[in-house]
Amino acid sequence: MIAHPIKIPENMDEDIRKYMDELGYASFSEFARDAIREKLYGRELRPEFEEKIKEGLEDLKEGRVKSHEDIRSKFLGSTE
Repeated sequence: MIAHPIKIPENMDEDIRKYMDELGYASFSEFARDAIREKLYGRELRPEFEEKIKEGLEDLKEGRVKSHEDIRSKFLGSTE
């Protein structure tokens, strides 16, 4: 992997830091990767996410769903 050092003007750096704080980014690298993804791919879903959404919609259509009570019971045991 190649490092890509960049220089950022001070006023832009301040805006980036505020934005990172507001949205909960842990690091500049995380923020930069997300910004680059958005620029490269726009707001489109990545293919693997789109496929998972289609699978979920098909499950709904076919009735392959569980209530939140069933899921909670499965992971936390009986709530009664």
